Amino acid sequence: MLRISQKQFVRGMVVLDRMDGARLSQRVRRAAEAFRRAHEDYLRGLEEIHDAQADLDRAGRGVYEADAALDEAILVLADKIVGAQLGSRRKPFASFSRHSPTKITKLAYATELNAVRSLCAKVSRVAPPGEVRVAIRVCLDQADTVEAALRKLSLPRTRFRQRLSALDERIKAWRDGYRRLKTEAAAYWIDDVTTLRAIFARPEPIQHPVRRKRNRQAVPSQRLQASRA
Repeated sequence: MLRISQKQFVRGMVVLDRMDGARLSQRVRRAAEAFRRAHEDYLRGLEEIHDAQADLDRAGRGVYEADAALDEAILVLADKIVGAQLGSRRKPFASFSRHSPTKITKLAYATELNAVRSLCAKVSRVAPPGEVRVAIRVCLDQADTVEAALRKLSLPRTRFRQRLSALDERIKAWRDGYRRLKTEAAAYWIDDVTTLRAIFARPEPIQHPVRRKRNRQAVPSQRLQASRA
């Protein structure tokens, strides 16, 4: 993905501010206006990505929370199976699944849902007592909730990727606009290098926004993308 560094962005903004008070030729003015539009369009793109990321994070939290509830239900089912003497404490699911309870909770989402539903179907066939049947129902309901949450994640994830792709085009337009502005300005001030240098000089330190420390804790949607999605 293309990117504009913070220094590049601030310099572009400062150059536009400096040109507001300068005498410009029509060619330089048109180039400045075109770059200003590209600059503002880039800002809109950043806002769209921020909104799309927020939607993706909310959907990701939904999957994360639903899966946590399913994991808890799986462990409860294991305890109920042991209590009903349908499995041992060491391997409660041995007669119904090749996975241990802990292993099931660590499977990828789609694989976990298949494993849970298969497990519940096999346990149901042995006519388990009431407490086990209740635990099975809870597991199946939670599996359905996870599946629904995963479906809700699809659209925000697609929208976020689309916003990233659109931002690449905006970054290209920003760079092209800045390059053209600098070329036109260099031609206009060819005999006034001092003004040219002043317009495109590095911003003063006070003109740079304060950098804040980023929160290194991954949000649920990032964990989803990095691990089990």
